[in-house]
Amino acid sequence: ADKIVHISATCVVIFAEDKKTNKMVALKFMRNKDEWLREQEMRTVDGEKLDASHVVQLLDARELEEEPAAMDGRLEGAGRYLLVMEKAQHDLSDALSHYQIAGRDRAEVFQILYQNAGHLAYLNEEKGRIHGDIKPRNIIFMPVQTPHGTIMAWVLIDMDASCEIGAAAGQKVTSSALFPPELARQ
Repeated sequence: ADKIVHISATCVVIFAEDKKTNKMVALKFMRNKDEWLREQEMRTVDGEKLDASHVVQLLDARELEEEPAAMDGRLEGAGRYLLVMEKAQHDLSDALSHYQIAGRDRAEVFQILYQNAGHLAYLNEEKGRIHGDIKPRNIIFMPVQTPHGTIMAWVLIDMDASCEIGAAAGQKVTSSALFPPELARQ
């Protein structure tokens, strides 16, 4: 059964089952074609995809002929620009709210901080890019392939606010007050 998990001014995200693979996926229906294109473009640097151990990969991207059929009227106006990604177990906002990590599990807090500092260092130092909208909802917990097998890890999503270091800021107005100072200087 499809489940709406996020509604914002820019998109609607639902969890659904991929009927070909029987795996759960996240379907992100976007309203604005430019933002949809930007989300895809910002996942590559010099023609190479960003590393899946740092940024969730797109399984598919397509422009639908029409908006999705309404689910109890909740998808009306969702948009016809679709991104398909592997479903995460949860995002950091949910983990902080429901799993009693903060103030209780120092090792887990360290692991979350360490992994995300690594993601930001990868984007900044290796790829010359700023994420642009780091917040708990844009950090997800999911299976990640490593040379040693699959592990559960925190990775980044929502790359449409990212830009090259030194580029003009504000190509996308972020949904939070978490605008990075590197972008504010531009």
